[in-house]
Amino acid sequence: DEKPQNRVKLPGYFIFGDEVTNRQYAACEETGVCTPPETTDEGPCSHYRNSQFADYPVVCVNWFQADTFCRWAEGKLPSEAEWEKAARGLDNIYPWGNQKPTCDLTNMAGCSGTAGPVRVGSYPNGASPFGLLDVAGNVREWVQDWYQPNYQGIGLFNPSGPVEGKLKIVRGGGYNDFAENLRTTARA
Repeated sequence: DEKPQNRVKLPGYFIFGDEVTNRQYAACEETGVCTPPETTDEGPCSHYRNSQFADYPVVCVNWFQADTFCRWAEGKLPSEAEWEKAARGLDNIYPWGNQKPTCDLTNMAGCSGTAGPVRVGSYPNGASPFGLLDVAGNVREWVQDWYQPNYQGIGLFNPSGPVEGKLKIVRGGGYNDFAENLRTTARA
């Protein structure tokens, strides 16, 4: 699903350096542009309106809600290629380099002592070469592209996924994931 490996060229772009927080997403909702995420009585989906979790990543938003937030913030969801370059630099397996994930680098399965995401920016040692935080572990991030099973036939300059499809893609792994799903090339 991650092959064939391709070298691509991207024009310059900007990308958020952190995951979107509950506080940031609520600001969009307060303007009437964003709709509230799906919430539950327990677990991470219960954190949205709890002030203790204002600086935690917003979760339980669908692709359309993430896209709307990015447009409201005068941006866009990154393409897979943009996300991967920002997360890995030129050739890292993980954002911080090629060493296996440890609990001081990321929030992954078995590390945080909690059953959910942690405050955005809690792992500065896990930053990508471009300074992005939490792009491996904590929560997965939506990207712009439609899913296709592999990278066959993609353009080599500023590639994007198919024009249409049935599934969108998340990258970066989450708090329940193990090392394999935290690699900068892992797709879901």
